[in-house]
Amino acid sequence: MVQVRFENVDYSDEIKKTMEKVTSAESEKKAMLMLAEGRKESAKLEAEALLHKIEILQQNMPNMEHEKILEFLKSMDYISSMQNLSSSSNAKFVLYPSGDQQALDKIMRTEYLSQSMEKQS
Repeated sequence: MVQVRFENVDYSDEIKKTMEKVTSAESEKKAMLMLAEGRKESAKLEAEALLHKIEILQQNMPNMEHEKILEFLKSMDYISSMQNLSSSSNAKFVLYPSGDQQALDKIMRTEYLSQSMEKQS
């Protein structure tokens, strides 16, 4: 077996630039794949959490229609969003849904139900 060893190989500037581009592209591809995997895992965990919430609601309120459960969860998401917006350092105002008083009453009932459920858990 013959062994060949190269030392002090000096590539042309064009080859060096090409090699740098290849390395950079590979790194970027790897970073994009890692980001996509992270987003995928995050979406999976969020879906599992939502499913868990639905199961808890169905256990606590077995006669509640599926549409009402989804409406409840949507209202909870709205409340959470409003809490986040109003607690930020540059919050100036909080928007409530337009329309009659029923929309606000519905949100307040949702918040009350949510707090009641948290106490039971």
